[in-house]
Amino acid sequence: MFLAEAPEDPQVTQQVERIVAQLDSDDVHERDAAAARLAELSDPAAVSLMHIDRSGWSPEQSSRIDGFLSSYRLVSDEDAHRLRDDLNFLLDCLYDTDDFTVHCSLKRLGEITGKPLAFDPSLRDEARRNAVNALREQLAPTTPKPTK
Repeated sequence: MFLAEAPEDPQVTQQVERIVAQLDSDDVHERDAAAARLAELSDPAAVSLMHIDRSGWSPEQSSRIDGFLSSYRLVSDEDAHRLRDDLNFLLDCLYDTDDFTVHCSLKRLGEITGKPLAFDPSLRDEARRNAVNALREQLAPTTPKPTK
C-alpha cells in the first residue's frame, strides 16, 4: 500500500538495474539466477522497481518483474487509492508492527485531518489497542444517534 512512498536506496537501484538487464539474457539459467538475486534483495528491490523506468524493457523482463511485484500489490491500484483516504483503514494500519507502515499511516492521517497526531509505535498489545482506539474516537466521524 505504501511501497511507492518508501525511499529508494541508490545502491540497491544500481543492483536492480543490472539484474533487470540479466532478465533479458538469451540463457534461461542466467534469467532464473537473476530472478533469484532479485528475490534475495526482497523489499528494497521492490521499492526500487516501483520507481524505475520500464520503457525499453522486453516482454520477458516485464513479465518477470510483474511476477516479482505481484506479492507486493495485494490490492488493486483503484482500491489502494481509495484506502489512502479511508480513516478506519489507516487507523487499522497502526496495529501493524512495521514502523514504515505505521509512519506512512500517521503521515496520511495527518494530511487528511490537518492535525498533528501523537502515536507511540513501540506500544504493544493492550496499550497499542487503547492508543489506536483513542485516535479512532478523536478522528473517525461519529454516527448520528437515531431520534426517538
